[in-house]
Amino acid sequence: MNGNIALSKNIGLLVETLNASHHGLQTYTFNLISHFPNLPTISLINNKPADTGFPFQTILLKSKFPIFKTYSFVIRAGIAKINIDIVHNLSGRPMIAKRKGRKIVTTVHDLTFYKVPESHPFIRRTLYTLLYPRTLQISDKIITDSESTKKDLLELFPFLSPSIITVIPLGVDHSQFNPMAASGQIKRKYELNSFILSVGNLEPRKNYCRLISAFSQIAAQIPHDLVIVGHQGWDYGPVYELLNRLKLGKRIRILDHVDNPELPALYNAADLFVYPSLYEGFGLPVLEAMACGCPVITSNVSSLPEVTGDAGLLIDPYSIDEIKCAILSMLQNEDLRKSYRKKGIDRARSFSWKTCAEKTIQVYRELGA
Repeated sequence: MNGNIALSKNIGLLVETLNASHHGLQTYTFNLISHFPNLPTISLINNKPADTGFPFQTILLKSKFPIFKTYSFVIRAGIAKINIDIVHNLSGRPMIAKRKGRKIVTTVHDLTFYKVPESHPFIRRTLYTLLYPRTLQISDKIITDSESTKKDLLELFPFLSPSIITVIPLGVDHSQFNPMAASGQIKRKYELNSFILSVGNLEPRKNYCRLISAFSQIAAQIPHDLVIVGHQGWDYGPVYELLNRLKLGKRIRILDHVDNPELPALYNAADLFVYPSLYEGFGLPVLEAMACGCPVITSNVSSLPEVTGDAGLLIDPYSIDEIKCAILSMLQNEDLRKSYRKKGIDRARSFSWKTCAEKTIQVYRELGA
């Protein structure tokens, strides 16, 4: 976005998610701000310095208490003291205080605490359940990544008016995620043969136990291995317990740390991308895989059909039989994979961070910026 588009109000962006790496919220925050106009009226608000390379000033609000750093309460309390007209809560984390005359924009990425509460530790989900209604009540505008999340919001919180909710789909960096010809180097580095790929932190919501079980039932019929890229998240233990029971050895690989530039190479090297998540507010890995031309199998729930359109094969994520049959049908039919590869590339072209940033700026303008 060009930098000559003026904003009349001071905008403060809560960007503590930039401090995390390999995290969907960090990807959203970084790419959104990268496409904002370079204006002195935009400031970043954080609880520690982050070397982002952005031209905007950073306002630091620190806490001596680690739990406050985790839940960002101090940041949200501290902003009452600074000269900001519009605060954008980019992570959607709880924010319960609001200064008179100030406008608040909240991005709600998903509602996992309500839809799949087992995906979070007890303390975290209790805090969110208690504080989130207030977070929404003080929001003048709400942004969701999908129509699905907007629908969930209105069902769970009937006091909300649909008029304050704007759906702004996420984007994909097409300069990074695109079809590549060579994949030998990434396969040699990680000692990979033909493989099926899945990407996402190890946590119950990502449904890896059913994916692994489905793969185990067809492993003898296919030459492919299963490669999962993801950090250990909440309650990851059952995944490793299942792997130990199945004793499939190197047929199933978990790559805990993959450098960001290597992820597009893995999407390109894979013959198939499988993402059987139980709930998503958007589903960035699906979009990234499609942009790279990797055929996609994903869930028929929440936002995933909305993101995928007709460019992927949809399955019931609770059915191990459906997952394994979809994998077999894709791997045994090259024409089908070619069809979904082309559809995925075409579908991904309709998503961009530039559009996401432009629509977000428009929300600020609707509040008088």
